[in-house]
Amino acid sequence: MGILLRRILHCALLAPLSVGMTLAVAHASGAQSTPISESALPIPLQLEEARVYVPVRVHLGARGTAERWFILDTGAQPTLLDIALADSMGATVTPAGMTTGAGRGTTRVGGAGPLTLDVTGIPLGPLTVRVAPLDSLLGATSGRSVPGVVGSRFFREHVVTLDFDSLVMHASDPRTVRPPRDAIAVPLDVEGDVPYARAWLTTPDGRRIPLRVLVDLGAKATLLLTEPFVHAQRLERAFPLRVENPLGAGMGGPTRYAFARAPLLEVATTGAPLTLREALVGLSVGGTLRSAQYDALLGADFLARYRVTFDYARRRMHLVPRARTLPRAELDMSGLYLVSDRVARRLIVQEVRPGSPAQSADVRPGDVLISVDGRATAELSLAAVRSVLRSADGRVVRLVLSRDGVARELRLTLRRAI
Repeated sequence: MGILLRRILHCALLAPLSVGMTLAVAHASGAQSTPISESALPIPLQLEEARVYVPVRVHLGARGTAERWFILDTGAQPTLLDIALADSMGATVTPAGMTTGAGRGTTRVGGAGPLTLDVTGIPLGPLTVRVAPLDSLLGATSGRSVPGVVGSRFFREHVVTLDFDSLVMHASDPRTVRPPRDAIAVPLDVEGDVPYARAWLTTPDGRRIPLRVLVDLGAKATLLLTEPFVHAQRLERAFPLRVENPLGAGMGGPTRYAFARAPLLEVATTGAPLTLREALVGLSVGGTLRSAQYDALLGADFLARYRVTFDYARRRMHLVPRARTLPRAELDMSGLYLVSDRVARRLIVQEVRPGSPAQSADVRPGDVLISVDGRATAELSLAAVRSVLRSADGRVVRLVLSRDGVARELRLTLRRAI
């Protein structure tokens, strides 16, 4: 989703609109972390399925305020609001054409504003936001509401540090902040407020291929390769062992990748390259990633292994390894791809991977997952269930599924696919 809203097609000029609404990222009370400078402001964050969320207080005029968790995304240029949230705020939305993003299709978007986005009291506006059906596009595959996206303007105006050990974000004044001590410095090429870096991918056939990567906090993976790059480098041959799987959705609709293991991923720094062995990489299929401006997305699964500081003013990203080393990223081991029906509070099987444990157990698309290891799925998040289903090779998981109103219990032995 990190390239959620990049290119606007057939855009209309948007006149400034006074709609009487304000957004503010909520302040964390009692958050425990060491700021990168005295001006850093602590803000809570959530990390769920390699996606980062921050709380945003939405001001509704006479109706007071409400808190919503927005996606934080270095790959999204504008700030985004879901159309339902914009309606509830009484915003006047002006048509702004069509947009592309991850996925093969397009989505109609609008504009509203000027608005003010305050991050713990620091104004980011007034600015015009984009309005799109974010929740209907992303809610089913993420399992939670998607009211908006805090995009690149936030990173342009502040030095932003994400502390995944403490689950706290710091936003600092670029004029006063100093680089973190003992950090690994990654040079950035910032274009249109979007950060790019250099990397190399070593393939199973021994090639070391240079990459221009978009550093994309909104990408739910380690590395996602674009289709033009995959074809140009003949990576289908280079990665003979691949497992095709959905990943989620973007502004273009559902996203699919053929996942494989790369012997080595290297990211350029001011010193020796930063390395990740046995990296899980996704090769775009079905028109998911079509851009020729970059070769791959370096996503949150890689970034979350560090305390990350984005410093666009100095064109640097600073990385400090976390206190504990995270295990390697794993693909789902059950063969189930689940989506959420949040209205009915149900998890539904959307797809069953051929040759997987789920297919061997005769699980079919449309089956409803009732419980996992004795816990009702109505009490679990989609992310929590997915975590169980990729937890350990050989683990036996007890599932109860319903088909046509008839429940059945089965034991599924998880098996690593890649």
